[in-house]
Amino acid sequence: MSVGFSAVAVTLTVVFVVAVTATRQQDSFYFDPAPVSQDVVERSPVRLRCDVSNRQQIRFYWTLNGKPVVNSSRRWQDGSDLRISGVDRALDAGSLRCIATNVTTGIALRSAAARLNVLCKQYLCTISHHHHHRRRRRHRHFVVGLHGLIRGIFFTDAYWTIRRQTGQ
Repeated sequence: MSVGFSAVAVTLTVVFVVAVTATRQQDSFYFDPAPVSQDVVERSPVRLRCDVSNRQQIRFYWTLNGKPVVNSSRRWQDGSDLRISGVDRALDAGSLRCIATNVTTGIALRSAAARLNVLCKQYLCTISHHHHHRRRRRHRHFVVGLHGLIRGIFFTDAYWTIRRQTGQ
């Protein structure tokens, strides 16, 4: 009887060691590739990549500013990646993260935050102008000067100046 009991104990020990080793191997995963921040033109499509080194028993989902992303016709999860058919500056602003969870152990990894830098569709993105009004009296003449700065996506800065002399 002691031989049978010993064989059962050895078998249970081997099964336990194999199960623990398999579980530890499943938990050793990392993001490859991890989501990265991207520049994207407003209303154009974008794909945020997310995958892990070991996909066994892994479930993926995405969050935007800490809240789960709900699939819609504009924004949806495609496998482990997140796709947006038309990026919107207001709706897609914030921190996007990929969450990979091992469904067997419950261990989850959260990616570093990725952000979408949404650029304007037009050549001129932001126009900020500074009025510079200057008067000089010269025999009833005065000079009006307007200066401005234009920032866009295809050039860094463009400065403009309009000067007009008026009056007689």
